Amino acid sequence: MREYRQEFIGSLVKVESTGIEGKIIDETRSTFTIQTKDDEKRVEKNTHSFIITTQHGKVKIPGDRIRMRPEDRIRHNW
Repeated sequence: MREYRQEFIGSLVKVESTGIEGKIIDETRSTFTIQTKDDEKRVEKNTHSFIITTQHGKVKIPGDRIRMRPEDRIRHNW
């Protein structure tokens, strides 16, 4: 899926289950770091779904589907 094969750093995001909203400022294999209006939050990918604003619009992405290093996700053959 093309919405999984892109860079998420710099994208706006909302964590569905917690309501955390902000901009993704870092990504590891297991987490997103999100800059909220108040501070930075580190959120596990595996246990949350994310609504990410991408170049294709807003997409809901289950975190367990993208739980891999960003460079591997971009190259992954979906």
